[in-house]
Amino acid sequence: MSGHHNSSSMIERMEASARVSRFITDDEDYGRWRIFHFEVDEHHHRMSIARAIGEGGPNRHMRVARTIPEGEYVSLLRKATPGELQDIADGTVVDAYTDDGPNKAYIPVMSDTPTEIREMGHALKHAHGRVLITGLGLGCLVAGLLSNPDVTEIVVVEIDRDVIALTGKWYKDEPRVTIVNDDAIRFAAGYDGPDFDYAWHDIWTHIGDRNLDDDSLAEHGISYESMFVNYDRFCDHQGAWGYIEALHMRAQKDHERAVYHDWGRQFIAAASDEERENLLVDFHIRRMIGLAPDAIVPDDIRVWADENLDIREGVQVQLMARPNMVQEIAEIIANDEGRDDDPMERPNEAPEANVA
Repeated sequence: MSGHHNSSSMIERMEASARVSRFITDDEDYGRWRIFHFEVDEHHHRMSIARAIGEGGPNRHMRVARTIPEGEYVSLLRKATPGELQDIADGTVVDAYTDDGPNKAYIPVMSDTPTEIREMGHALKHAHGRVLITGLGLGCLVAGLLSNPDVTEIVVVEIDRDVIALTGKWYKDEPRVTIVNDDAIRFAAGYDGPDFDYAWHDIWTHIGDRNLDDDSLAEHGISYESMFVNYDRFCDHQGAWGYIEALHMRAQKDHERAVYHDWGRQFIAAASDEERENLLVDFHIRRMIGLAPDAIVPDDIRVWADENLDIREGVQVQLMARPNMVQEIAEIIANDEGRDDDPMERPNEAPEANVA
């Protein structure tokens, strides 16, 4: 694997160059795609942080990190599928939120915000020589890497002809850039040219742990593992957008599941109904006020919840209504394999997709 590292000053230059709103100036529609310029003011930024904290669930830290600071930006949007909107509502993927205006049914695929450019950090740090990029988007990474003289060639593999028509035109006169209209896996299988020094994969719209290693669950039916394996033959060093975040999501889910299983075993082994009632009270308080599942509930919070939220009364009703709760929890623990087996959407297979 390559040990090449770009300097901090070079990375700053590439980050500035990746702000493609400096030359992509018009709002355009093409097929199911839309280029949209937008501005984030201080109020919108603060509201986004509040919403990320309030609605982000276990991924709230990622949602907060991905909120957009004040500024003027450009975004490439794609018409959303119903399943994508549901995944966002369920918190099983991490995305920037679309607004409630004319783009309500669209999903942001790429934006030139500081957040998204920061998520390209691995590529900006390591890319040099011959670089391969799967997924064109707005071309933010292309524009950034073009400011690095150590990058001698950039080959972009993009499956959707409409994306190439909409954003590829901004790079067609760049002698170091070649855009290939092909499916990423098919391109890798048929490639017989010289090796690339670095490859960056950005074919996914959403950050989710289902993208990690199971093609049947991953967005587009292509996991990170598949991309890494297929491109390893001719790429010295690889990175991918959202990969580290997806690993973190899985680790966090595994931890929370282990904690809940431990709580369930305590509930099953409890010596009295009073002990089970207290365990359930603390369980609901944690979820209600956003504490970690293994956090100790402070006594003053428990007293306040008892007095103001009627949690204990609700728990007593719950225990009376479900006399077999011990057996139910035991079955949940025994049958929980710990992985979300609901496949992510495959928007490249949508009828309106104009793909290679």
